[in-house]
Amino acid sequence: MKAAFLLRQESILANEPTFYDFVPYKFGPFSFALYRELSALVRDGYVVDEDRSVRLAGRMKTESNAKSDELPYAWKSAVHRAVREYLSASQNDLLKDVYSRYPWFALKSELQNLVSEVRDAPVAPLAIYTVGYEGKSVDSFFNGLIEAGVASILDVRANPISRKYGFARKSMSEIAAKLDIEYVHLPELGISSKERSDLSDFDSYQVLLDRYEDEMLPSRTDA
Repeated sequence: MKAAFLLRQESILANEPTFYDFVPYKFGPFSFALYRELSALVRDGYVVDEDRSVRLAGRMKTESNAKSDELPYAWKSAVHRAVREYLSASQNDLLKDVYSRYPWFALKSELQNLVSEVRDAPVAPLAIYTVGYEGKSVDSFFNGLIEAGVASILDVRANPISRKYGFARKSMSEIAAKLDIEYVHLPELGISSKERSDLSDFDSYQVLLDRYEDEMLPSRTDA
């Protein structure tokens, strides 16, 4: 996890939008998306996770080498460098290095004896803020909330489902709880799927949003 974080921060992969984002968690920078994908690889037999180590399953080495050959040379070089420089250190030394150079990501660490710069969590002024998740990973989304000092998510989607990992109600509420952020679903303030079925362009969205503000919301004052 820390090697992947340093790849994101310090290599050419910093500019790769499909690579992982990170959020401060129990042991420093963490990616819920990366952890989910690793768990799926273990589940499907591609990767073995045992004895506090992670390795390719024996049957996957030939195929993984072939896939590796398809990667851009700069990416492969970055990964080799990360393995050589970061994973040769002890776990404590690696954590101390990450915490010292990226103190934000040590904000929620349970290993305070390794933290050189203790930071207080931001607290936003009491208000209702708005945020969307288009173009964001779940880790980037939650990192932004923590940076802003947001304490609660009020999900106003009528149908809180998403094909994008982390943004359906169940997964979002679970991740929020792990990060000490309250999650509340208020479907009464959403727009039903029937109302959204004919949206085709910017103008049709604007008409719907104007009607939502002028007609729908005033009828839902209790919510």
